[in-house]
Amino acid sequence: MPYLRPIARFVVILVMALTVTSCVKDSQFGGLVQGTFSVTPKCGINERVFRFTNTTEDTLHLAGAVMAPGTNGAGHFSIQGFQIGSATEIPSDVAGGISPVDIPQGSPYAIRVRYSPLEESGESFHAAVLDMSFNGDNPGIIQVELFGVSEGVADCPAVEEGGAEGLSGPVDLTITFMVASTGGLGVPLTTEMGVDPFDQVSLDAGITGTDFAFPQIAFSGNFILPAPDPSVPALAPILSVVSGDTLITTSAAVTGTFDAATGALILPTLRILLEDNNSTLVLEMPFTTGSVDPLDVPNERLIAADFTIIDGMIVGLPVQDDGTIHLVGTTLVTEGTGPLSAAVGLDIAVRIEATVLCAGEDDTVCDGE
Repeated sequence: MPYLRPIARFVVILVMALTVTSCVKDSQFGGLVQGTFSVTPKCGINERVFRFTNTTEDTLHLAGAVMAPGTNGAGHFSIQGFQIGSATEIPSDVAGGISPVDIPQGSPYAIRVRYSPLEESGESFHAAVLDMSFNGDNPGIIQVELFGVSEGVADCPAVEEGGAEGLSGPVDLTITFMVASTGGLGVPLTTEMGVDPFDQVSLDAGITGTDFAFPQIAFSGNFILPAPDPSVPALAPILSVVSGDTLITTSAAVTGTFDAATGALILPTLRILLEDNNSTLVLEMPFTTGSVDPLDVPNERLIAADFTIIDGMIVGLPVQDDGTIHLVGTTLVTEGTGPLSAAVGLDIAVRIEATVLCAGEDDTVCDGE
């Protein structure tokens, strides 16, 4: 798009806004507001919070909040978080949006947006449109027009090197967090719910070309989910099923595929065994940094477990510049004994958060050398 002077850009956005307004009028619920940020130096950070109230007679179902396609290509604006009332702010997901959430009748809600004009942009006037889409009994859309002007240059962060393109040879894969969600339990099972801290698990993996060697997690006592904390009332239903520490192992090593250009990783079916002192549960599923079908895991359970949901699919996270990766998978549980067998017959969604770093003393992202 050729460069337009600020006044011309404003006219273009105004025409877009009038067009959007005409589309919103026929919805049961909707609106259009404008937000102008104060002058901000390039690479600087300027944030605004846009506040609303659910004045309908029903619960509002936010289907998601994103930057409207085609309006924020340079990425000057970004969604930082979403808050309902005085509850803890919900951070934006890995795709930069807000996942589905319910807003009770009468509750205030707010979305926090950041304006950080990029150094390489030659323009000084920026505009974008934020969409908050609603479904359910009150379908519609609220749009926020965002305007910003940059002036001068702040201290711009150095561009990090490495990342997925540098990963090669032996790598350290460290599991930092794990969560499982199912329709059978009211709260997710996570590595952070234990009475004791979870000890991160380090595995010796390897990358050769497009092959990713994922080792077997053997019976070594190092992958343990601590017993749920009985002092947390919300965990009471889980305590009837999981009362002690849970040991996790896998049946064999597997070789997956790795795309150095995108950081995408796919692991074939892992046979995962969970064991406590009197029961077992077997999960067999492939994992990916891409998207998977949530099966019949209720959407509200996925939201409670902070899964990223885009277009009805659970989405992972490819290898980032700092080595962070999210692997996701879903399956129907078909095998278990003892109290854990309560999950048999249920669909389950699992997310494994980890880092993939160059094997070596510094545990830095590989540079391919």
